[in-house]
Amino acid sequence: MLMDQRDNSMKKELILLAGLHKTGTTSIQRACKQNKEILERYAYSYPLIKVQTVSGLNQNKTPENHSRLINQMFSDHRLQVGSTNHADRIPNTIKEDARKIFLQQLESQPSTILLVAERISTLKAHELIDLRDWFEQQGFHITLLCCIRKPLSWVSSMIGQRVCGLTGPRLRIEDVIQEFLKADSLVVDRIKNIINAFPSAEFYSFEDAASHKFGPPGYFLERLGLDLDQINVAERLNEGRSGHSVRINSIVNDVFGHRLASEKTVAFHAQLPTKYPALFTIPGEKFTLQEGEVAPLHETLARENEWLKEKFGKGYYDDEVSVGSDQSLLDDAAREFLKKHFVAAGPRIKKIIEEYLATH
Repeated sequence: MLMDQRDNSMKKELILLAGLHKTGTTSIQRACKQNKEILERYAYSYPLIKVQTVSGLNQNKTPENHSRLINQMFSDHRLQVGSTNHADRIPNTIKEDARKIFLQQLESQPSTILLVAERISTLKAHELIDLRDWFEQQGFHITLLCCIRKPLSWVSSMIGQRVCGLTGPRLRIEDVIQEFLKADSLVVDRIKNIINAFPSAEFYSFEDAASHKFGPPGYFLERLGLDLDQINVAERLNEGRSGHSVRINSIVNDVFGHRLASEKTVAFHAQLPTKYPALFTIPGEKFTLQEGEVAPLHETLARENEWLKEKFGKGYYDDEVSVGSDQSLLDDAAREFLKKHFVAAGPRIKKIIEEYLATH
């Protein structure tokens, strides 16, 4: 238990859960917020830090996810005001202001500070070192935790999020695959950067966390030493879209434009969840890459799985690269769902659904 590792020295304690993305962090963040008072009884503080939203340092936004906070404090770049397109990145000029606000809000926090920010895992190597050095200069002793998901299920989940995202650039499946090919890495470069900055970082497998009776939140809070009988960890979030939802959304992104290239496109994608909520809840098995889609990533997957196997062992790598067939057929429930929910859709959405029904 992490509680057993804390000492009585003058250093302040900071626990960072650094991700990775798609390892249950949203559920963990929600559970930490819901159980904030119980965490405090165990001498953990889960702060809701005020961060920038659209301009300046907005004092009204206090998200349970600390990723925006970490980005503003340590990333070299941030998004332009009002944009959700990651291509619209500008120099981060608010680092010092964000750090001051962090310190001001935690002045009277004597307990161990707990930050859950998957964004930590995507910081560049020098940004991670800056994060480490700055917190240490403030007198913090840092314990960094990181959850690792097997590469194939991780990349499938990431693609599903980038295609069906409610915020950020909505891409086609092939666009996301190309981004990973360009990066020439999936999870390993992120892990190496963390190890470089935090040699004593503690890693655990998503398989272990997901198999806990209360899922990733239960696994994490139990690791902190909490009695799970006292807390609420029942809620699970971001369980993943079905293959049909991801594939139809990918077609929608192609037809209506992707990467949020114009105000009109931004407006269209922003209203999708309320105008066509059924796009995100089509029945079927969870999305996984098909053989033709995963083929370009085979070399990267093989290299990363070999490294993970050597570094961490069982539970951290794919025993085999098992993918779906190149044609995911609609079952009766999904077919009836599409016919029912899109009978009155606009002409272009209706055409996409009709063509999908005809080919699947």
